[in-house]
Amino acid sequence: MGAAAAAPDHGELIPWRFVIIPDDARSSLADAFAASLRERDAQATEEQLTQARDKAFRSPLLLLAVATMGEPAGDIPPPSGCCRPAARSRTSC
Repeated sequence: MGAAAAAPDHGELIPWRFVIIPDDARSSLADAFAASLRERDAQATEEQLTQARDKAFRSPLLLLAVATMGEPAGDIPPPSGCCRPAARSRTSC
């Protein structure tokens, strides 16, 4: 992960960040998964919403790579809410 965090960024924009979802924040992530499904599919069943929530608890570690896609618009904002930085880049979190 350290090597990925130090990878060259020729535009020096660093439009990406690695974050870890700590165990105590997985409930918030589960709610976000369900809300996202509900937003995409208003007809989602309770079973589908439960399956979406369960995804937050399947793995012993949740490591996310968050990126801004498309034209560079500067650094992505630091993580907030249910995640914390996993590796520091040249910008501070």
